Amino acid sequence: MKCRNLAFIALMVLVLLLAGCSSGECSKDAQCTKAHFTSTCVEHKCVYTAIPNECGNLKCEAANKENRCNCTSDCGDCSGKVGKYLVQACNKDDQCVQDIPATAQKPITQTRELSTGGSKISLTTTFKQPFNTKKDQIELDFGINVLAPSMSDIKITRMELTGMTPDKRTIQLSDKAESRSLFEGSKVKERLIVDFPTADIDGELTNLNLKVYLDYILTSGSTSTPKSVTLSQSYQSLKFAWAMPDNSSGCPERCEEMQGMKAECGQQTNFFCEYTPIAGACGNGVCDGSENKCTCPADCGPCTGGGTYLSRSCVANSCAAQLKQGVSVKPQSVFDERPLGAFTLQNNYKYNSPFNIKTDKFTIELKLYQKQEGVEKVTLKDARLLDGAQEIAATTIGKDLTNADEKQVVEFMITPTEGGAEQERTLTIRVWYEYVQNGETKQDDFSKTLPGKLALLNPDV
Repeated sequence: MKCRNLAFIALMVLVLLLAGCSSGECSKDAQCTKAHFTSTCVEHKCVYTAIPNECGNLKCEAANKENRCNCTSDCGDCSGKVGKYLVQACNKDDQCVQDIPATAQKPITQTRELSTGGSKISLTTTFKQPFNTKKDQIELDFGINVLAPSMSDIKITRMELTGMTPDKRTIQLSDKAESRSLFEGSKVKERLIVDFPTADIDGELTNLNLKVYLDYILTSGSTSTPKSVTLSQSYQSLKFAWAMPDNSSGCPERCEEMQGMKAECGQQTNFFCEYTPIAGACGNGVCDGSENKCTCPADCGPCTGGGTYLSRSCVANSCAAQLKQGVSVKPQSVFDERPLGAFTLQNNYKYNSPFNIKTDKFTIELKLYQKQEGVEKVTLKDARLLDGAQEIAATTIGKDLTNADEKQVVEFMITPTEGGAEQERTLTIRVWYEYVQNGETKQDDFSKTLPGKLALLNPDV
């Protein structure tokens, strides 16, 4: 009986040992199968090795161009919210992109008037909130509401946008060099790309401030001086909410068409629409090539303006200053009796008011009225027309007066000067002379300031 029990126990142990040997995963390679993997049976265990470049091998492989849209099993799912504002989704090109849903954005528009030197410049700022830094742009629309008579050739040369971080640091958000002209009636549209270094994917900025750098010509009297000014527009009441996706969502379906501008979008522009002027094209915002105020007022400004006596209009495709109809030209004659010690001159200065320097002449009549004994002759040497120290006109006379009541007439034109087609000048005539008395030659000069201010006109036609 005892032997029989021992035999039974031995049999059971043998059965258990055999059962343990047969409980492994496999006994041959064919028993191991798994999609996208090669498999072998090693010591009754299946060993799997991923097949390279196959979706489903649990490796997100760039070499196979796998991503979260075309292979979610390896790369994960492209869906759901990222941070406060961004939502990720697959686009038509099977790329996982982050964007702010259009329904979650609202447009912000502010219109302000910037003033400088008597001119008033309108500025309308438009952007979306929250703002996608890889897609959205800040639009700036400029125009002239009032143009000061002393200002001309206004040009935007640069724009700079800054903002303040939550830890009170002022950072630069955009800096753009430009060359765009502003004139009455013009509309200039600019776009700013917001770019700043940060490890965050979203946040808020405050104290936005835009600086607009302008060059212009300031005219004061007959003097024109290049000037520069910086205008500042603060958006302190706004909180600028932003989000920075890991990648751009790509170029829009089409860039806005702008006359005279070439639109480009691609990797080279960071997928923003960028506009560059087409050389010589009317509407490119630059008065270039053969363009002028008559052939392309969109770039060069309208052919308008003038002054008290002149107006500008287009003549043969050229913006010309010409005399206004009905302007009355009055001949002036200023008498000047000039005692000069040894002799006396009686002079008349004749000129038109206003004075057209293209057609009018300035006339000086000098008559020897009386002379002392021993005065043989008076020689008139030179005459000059002066505005302060500036010479307006000059002539060499080189004529003699010998007898009483003898007269010499001098005529000369006025040389065009810088300062515009219409100028007001206070003019002085200065005459140099010499005379011989008792065999001795003496030299001197005299001056006469004409009454009031004389309008000098330099019309084009």
